[in-house]
Amino acid sequence: MENTPLGTARDAIAGYSASTDAQRLLMALWAAHTHVYRLFGVSPRLSFSGEAGSGKTTTMEIVVAMSSNPLQNVVYISQAALYSYLDENPDTTIGMDEMDLAFGETGRKTTRGIMQAVLDGGYRANTYTIVMRGNKPVKMNIFAPVALAGIGVLPHALAQRSVRIKLERQQPDNIYMPETDEGLLAEIGQDLRSWLQTTRFLRFVSEQPRLADVDGDPRQRAILAPLQTIAAYAGAKSLFQEAWSEIRSELKDDPDELESELIIPDVLSVWPDTGTAMMSGPEILDALSRAQEPRWRYLWQSSVGPRMLAGLLRQNGVESRVSGGKRGYLLSDIAHTTEETEVTDKRDNLKRGTA
Repeated sequence: MENTPLGTARDAIAGYSASTDAQRLLMALWAAHTHVYRLFGVSPRLSFSGEAGSGKTTTMEIVVAMSSNPLQNVVYISQAALYSYLDENPDTTIGMDEMDLAFGETGRKTTRGIMQAVLDGGYRANTYTIVMRGNKPVKMNIFAPVALAGIGVLPHALAQRSVRIKLERQQPDNIYMPETDEGLLAEIGQDLRSWLQTTRFLRFVSEQPRLADVDGDPRQRAILAPLQTIAAYAGAKSLFQEAWSEIRSELKDDPDELESELIIPDVLSVWPDTGTAMMSGPEILDALSRAQEPRWRYLWQSSVGPRMLAGLLRQNGVESRVSGGKRGYLLSDIAHTTEETEVTDKRDNLKRGTA
């Protein structure tokens, strides 16, 4: 890989971004895939998160500058303009900043539903919006590579379609802001394009699996397949797998990123083994706060309250109910969302406690 355009792209990112080796490899692979994304039928979103000053915007600028037909620093675009632009400018890579203003820091702001639908659905080929132009319905293709940056987290569905890069804010003495050499980055992008847009690579793609050989659900493995294929072409498949494993491990320990996946097992882990069938939101939060290693005291620099807890559980299909004059959450509803052995044990405990 060291003597390929992919290695050059990875090293270029290192000159501008305080990111890890694993993150830089995934970012370079993502930039490379934008030049041939139509070969795969999927294009994962690339999302940058972190607190203010962590380098999200700068890092996204570098990656998008090496991508296909880059459109940089889009801090506002109307929902209609988004799908119109994608249809009229095929093979454009869009870098969208300040996404927390569109979706909120918790990813639950719902006023931009059309935009979210376009970003959610546009990761797959043959995805369209149909809008009226004059008196006629017009079909618009919205399949395109998109990078996103913002404080907080994305809506859950969009996050599941993304390669997520969380950056850490550097100490003032370690902050260095080199001037971006857009010409050099564009040349690297052109080298990536020339390297991949060949008959040899086309044949190579036809021989590769449609699901990446990594841990994750089928959708996640599908969106990672283009990156794995390019890594394998560069002789770096094992490096890609190691990098993804590292990123996945980091995100598993970070409730800001994977909070909806963590809340169910964590609630089950603190649910009383005393036959308790229902707990209110405040009771669940109290149990979580008394856990030996509480994760749920703060999220997005805010205290976790009943409303935020309700949103986290709702993402897993769990709604509060009223029973016996009390509103709360049923263990049976929460247990229904997972097949873990712990769930079965708690159901058995509940039966014993109510027998």
